[in-house]
Amino acid sequence: KEFIESSASKTPEEIAETLENSESICNSHDDAAREGQTSAPAREDSVDYHFVAFVRVEDELYELDGRKDGPIPMGKTAPDTFMKDAAKACQEYMRRDPDNIHFTVLALTAKML
Repeated sequence: KEFIESSASKTPEEIAETLENSESICNSHDDAAREGQTSAPAREDSVDYHFVAFVRVEDELYELDGRKDGPIPMGKTAPDTFMKDAAKACQEYMRRDPDNIHFTVLALTAKML
């Protein structure tokens, strides 16, 4: 709470610097990292949970999946349609397995002026 309150009027760069230099955040992270640690599964193990990212490179939408051999081209996109195009790709995942509710969608975007 203290970090959020102290960062409210700062620029993203100032927030990043504050976060990097925060002893309390570092200690909290270390404490959480030590709790409930388990070994990572082997690469060949069947794991339902993993991260997939969608990125735009030279107006092409790519899916990045750590379980695949490389980037997967998903079609054309543009800065103004990227979020919509990535959402369509997410919807395709949901269409293939409509009963699966074990997913989270997170968008990292630039601050809109």
